[in-house]
Amino acid sequence: MAQITPCIADSICFSIGQTSIAIDNPSSEKGIAVPTAYQPFVTSAVPDIRIKLKIGRSRLQGCERIFDSPPIWSLYRGQGRRVYTIYSRLRERAHSLCLFDTNSRAELQFPPEFSKPIDPFCGPALELLTIENLARASGCLLHGCGIRLNDSGILFAGKSGAGKSTMLGLWAAERDAFILSDDRAIAQHSGSQLRIYGTPWHGKARGGVPDSAGLAGIFFLKHGPENKMRRLSATTAVRKLLTCSFPPLWDGRGMSATLEFFSSVGLSIPCHELSFVPNPSVISFMRQWISREQAES
Repeated sequence: MAQITPCIADSICFSIGQTSIAIDNPSSEKGIAVPTAYQPFVTSAVPDIRIKLKIGRSRLQGCERIFDSPPIWSLYRGQGRRVYTIYSRLRERAHSLCLFDTNSRAELQFPPEFSKPIDPFCGPALELLTIENLARASGCLLHGCGIRLNDSGILFAGKSGAGKSTMLGLWAAERDAFILSDDRAIAQHSGSQLRIYGTPWHGKARGGVPDSAGLAGIFFLKHGPENKMRRLSATTAVRKLLTCSFPPLWDGRGMSATLEFFSSVGLSIPCHELSFVPNPSVISFMRQWISREQAES
């Protein structure tokens, strides 16, 4: 279980990718307990989104259920708001995230019987908020780990078991490699450049840091008998990105924007399928690719 450190304040702000999110305390609470994984992301930046913590029932009146991700959450929409009900079957952990059409404010609502103290980091509320925001800001949350090598960012993508943790462990021994994120990373346009960002949503390895790098290449991992890579077409890259990401499937406009974003990634970023042997030989193999890419650029 993650360690937590009490943070006594009326408001906590943290930055994930290019977005700063403030969480405002209810007056009855003494402070917000910030999980260890989130602590490096705390910032003094002006927030883009403010989340108000409230005690009360979900604001579902006039809303229609439009999407389910059982057993974790369901989405309701109506009356100018979107309401995610989270852990609704767990009496002491059930809560909801209410997003308004302005996209700059939200409410996290906790019923009176919620286990005290109320915890804004419980469940996927902040991830869902980030997924929605990224769809409107030319980006996406990816199931992948990222490293910065010198000034270049490399993303290793794949489903669970594809070898992301293994690959990350091999690169962790390299002095010139800096780990951005071990399980979930953000890819997003920053001006004319595509960048990858660390996130606090970590896997079994090291977690993430609030840092970024220009994206130089994406590698879709799988274990194999030898180190071998295959360049993917833009169409194939889009298909693989969809299987290794967290797109807003419940939002038509958001999905359209996500597909457009993935298309731009596939056309502008070298994407490869990488079969690899889980030993340091793959590091030398990849360094050769990096040297060739730098020589050609």
